[in-house]
Amino acid sequence: MDDRLGDFYNGQSVLLTGATGFLGKPIIEKLLRSSPDIGRVYVLIRPRRDGDRGTITAQQRFDKEVLSSGVFDRLREEWAPRFEERLAAKVTVVAGDLSKERLGLSDELYRELSAHVRVIINSAAVVVFDAPLDAAIEMNALSPRTLMQFARECANPVVVHVSTAYVNGSNPDLAPEALLPMDGQAPEGWRGPLLPADLDAEIQELTDLCNAVDAESRLPRNIDAYRKALKSDATRGSSDDDSVEARRERWAREQLIRRGMDRAKARGWHDTYSFTKALGEQMVARERGDIPTAIVRPSIIESSLFEPEPGWIDGYRMADPIIVAYGKGRLPDFPLGEDVVADLIPVDFVVNAIIAAARGAATEGGLGVYHVATGTTNPLTYGAITRHTQAHFQRDPMLDRSGLPIDVPMFTFPDLKTFQRRMRWWRLAPVRQLNRLIRRAPSSASVRRMRLRMGALENALERLHYYSVIYGPYIQHSYWFDTTRARALFDGLREEDRADWRFDFDAIDWGHYLQDVHIPGLKRNVLKMDVGQISPPVAEERSLGGPAALDDE
Repeated sequence: MDDRLGDFYNGQSVLLTGATGFLGKPIIEKLLRSSPDIGRVYVLIRPRRDGDRGTITAQQRFDKEVLSSGVFDRLREEWAPRFEERLAAKVTVVAGDLSKERLGLSDELYRELSAHVRVIINSAAVVVFDAPLDAAIEMNALSPRTLMQFARECANPVVVHVSTAYVNGSNPDLAPEALLPMDGQAPEGWRGPLLPADLDAEIQELTDLCNAVDAESRLPRNIDAYRKALKSDATRGSSDDDSVEARRERWAREQLIRRGMDRAKARGWHDTYSFTKALGEQMVARERGDIPTAIVRPSIIESSLFEPEPGWIDGYRMADPIIVAYGKGRLPDFPLGEDVVADLIPVDFVVNAIIAAARGAATEGGLGVYHVATGTTNPLTYGAITRHTQAHFQRDPMLDRSGLPIDVPMFTFPDLKTFQRRMRWWRLAPVRQLNRLIRRAPSSASVRRMRLRMGALENALERLHYYSVIYGPYIQHSYWFDTTRARALFDGLREEDRADWRFDFDAIDWGHYLQDVHIPGLKRNVLKMDVGQISPPVAEERSLGGPAALDDE
């Protein structure tokens, strides 16, 4: 490829889905900053209901959830004082819905977009491992069909579909950069999961399962059970603003989560997320026709290494609740496999690979799959992560409520069964018993405060136990993803582009990344600590049980 990568986007318009997500924001920023002559970036955002307050429009969501992000700070500085003006000239927010026919757009707007869009980047997804089955099917498995139908209306389109490396499921071998085989068509020796031979039948069966759960939730015997539980909670004073319908929806959601996880595991995947993303890949492959298409499969995406600033992150990612809880002295152990490879990848590497993959697809045609991962060429183990994390917090400790440095002991690595046994009997059981006693105590201001605090502790411990269950397949076993095609894509860039659009996996110094980039980025962007001068750190509160920090932002 002789031309500069940025030149590929000159005068070309891009349609981006998933703009409000962790990956979508830096894709917008990088396209605008590094491809200044890009035609226009259309961002498809679904308006959202906001309870009784009405609807949040697509533009309002873009302003609040995207434009307010620190990911644009560098661009604001470079474009000042014309940032708003230049942004308006390059970015158009489109109110649409991937779950609806023709993207939920009017015929006129649909024709306008199809007439202008050349590159389509689909980063929209339900990314929760244990999402309710109906939501995961709708977004991860079915919405790619709607988007590919739109692509077929465009002139000379190129599609990049963002998937996950973990569609390879429990495959213990080196996973190739290729679509998974279908049931009945596996090559000799294949030990990974198999896509269904009849995709439509599989999705219909899953949809029927969701409909059955909904119907079951409305059975008279279940409605009576919701009413009884509601009255019982009200008698104990433990029910907030609740209703029979809210109880029904909660029951249905829990069933959809459980049955989705059971179905995924029965098919050879770890969870609903990786299972439905695999179905989405199959949908893309089937519906693309002859459209040049790239499927980009990142591993575990974490904070940026270089762009738009070192350590940029937007909320907790997979490893971060554990890192923060450990730094606060709240989590001395977790069932991580000490020698297990944690396949982390900085978000800016993923962004650059996605942008480069569009040009690669346009040049090569066909369907290409790219693993954006580090485990096979630059492996990082969970043991190394904990050692680098301890080194950071020994150098730059957090402070407790009294302003004293929090000591972080050497992390221990219990096996999964030992950790869960300790969690159930040594931590959860006493807290639950204490909570039962507190609920029976006469109400007073101090008792109410204790109920809230101990209730939060019980929820945090339950959450930590559940994290060990749902993360178990990822933290107890190493997975290997072939990156030959992705590395060839990077090596094929011109020398100056390899500096501007970096995703050279082998060049990451993990000690520097974790100690000097990632954890300071967490402090700055998630914990909102002033880490311009890392020492002294902002004082941190040491709470009763600590693990509540897993969701603390």
